[in-house]
Amino acid sequence: MEADLNDYDLLLDLQRKLIRLICATERQVVGLKQQRAALKAHRRSGRHGKTESAILKVQAAEVSDALETAQHMLFIWRCFGDGIAFLYVNKYALKHMLYDSTDYSVKQHAGALSGKRGFRLEWKILHKVLQRGVPAVLCDITNTLRYGDICVLVGPDPYPIEVKSSANRNARVDRQLDGLKQLHDFLATDEAANFRGLKHVKRVAAPVSTVNHAAAMNSCIELARNAGFAQTSPENGLTYFCIRDPELVGKLDFGLGHRKLLMFLNEPKTECSWAPYFPFTLSIRTAEALYEFISGEMSLAVLLDTTALVQMFAERGLDAQFVDHAHWEIVVSRQGADRCSGPMSAISKPLFTRIFLEFEPLSWLPEREEWFIDHMEREGQALDERIAKGEVQLEDLMTGPVPTFQPRKWPTPLADSGQQSDEQTSSDVPRL
Repeated sequence: MEADLNDYDLLLDLQRKLIRLICATERQVVGLKQQRAALKAHRRSGRHGKTESAILKVQAAEVSDALETAQHMLFIWRCFGDGIAFLYVNKYALKHMLYDSTDYSVKQHAGALSGKRGFRLEWKILHKVLQRGVPAVLCDITNTLRYGDICVLVGPDPYPIEVKSSANRNARVDRQLDGLKQLHDFLATDEAANFRGLKHVKRVAAPVSTVNHAAAMNSCIELARNAGFAQTSPENGLTYFCIRDPELVGKLDFGLGHRKLLMFLNEPKTECSWAPYFPFTLSIRTAEALYEFISGEMSLAVLLDTTALVQMFAERGLDAQFVDHAHWEIVVSRQGADRCSGPMSAISKPLFTRIFLEFEPLSWLPEREEWFIDHMEREGQALDERIAKGEVQLEDLMTGPVPTFQPRKWPTPLADSGQQSDEQTSSDVPRL
């Protein structure tokens, strides 16, 4: 489909295939839950002999494992659905489809697709939209699209549509429509008031990376096919690993230095927490390798050298500091600037995670933050002029206190005496 985004017959067929797979897996989940409940009831029904109790215990464990696998497969099928949306729409815009309009909590998924009331109407409308040459996707076959029932993919922004087969209204429907309206207004105007816990939010188009290292990771995957292990460094400060033989994990070469961060990409896949990032169903380019990653036959990891990244910021005249904070990863300002008065930028953990899950280059972050601080300085000068003219009141601009940032504590290397330090040793690289 990527080769021809105007092939709407293929787009419809792919969604039909995913619907069938999702519905079949949902029925499997229901059946396994019934089996589990029946086994629990049988075990509690009375006293059993040691042999029978052991058999029931094994059966219960097998059913629980099968249920966990089936529930995980629902996430996997929807990763292919995510791939549809990410082929057509800007990936930074799609993230807004995941979070609630009142805060940045992940919006609850719609629920089961099989037996859904109004599904026939949704499918009929989707079919008509595609027949008119407009790309669209059913939101229920994705992990990321949590607003509306159908999302029109005429980028760069998504356009979700709510399909209602009944005129009945209740509090839940009103909340859905209100959240959908808030999202539409924000995407249409690039700003909003009282949106996701903030008094005022403004969206600006920041520079995006022109380089992507996904090809380097795919090359690493192929290099490991025979050797069982491979690593490659697409740029200074970044190292990619592919491990096919678990016994070779010890070969991971972290290099010199201790201020490094490691992420095993299998973890967000297993924990079903990949959304709203660019899906691995698009990043991993061969079907065989994709299957091996999904099934756990191979592990992928990314190692980031924070010292190299901080140096990249310094080369642009910026001071970057990793911080211990629930929401922010790096605080950036001009070198020598007073953070209480000069522009300061904070890089969120989700944005930082794109380096790992989307194979973004390290050099992209300093370029982006330099542009952003320049933008804030220009905005600040214009705002000062408006305040001086009385067009804007300073108290109207206050959105709350600036967060307190504490420098991140890094593992301390072993002392020359060979004694272990009180903190984590340098060989134990922190994992995100």
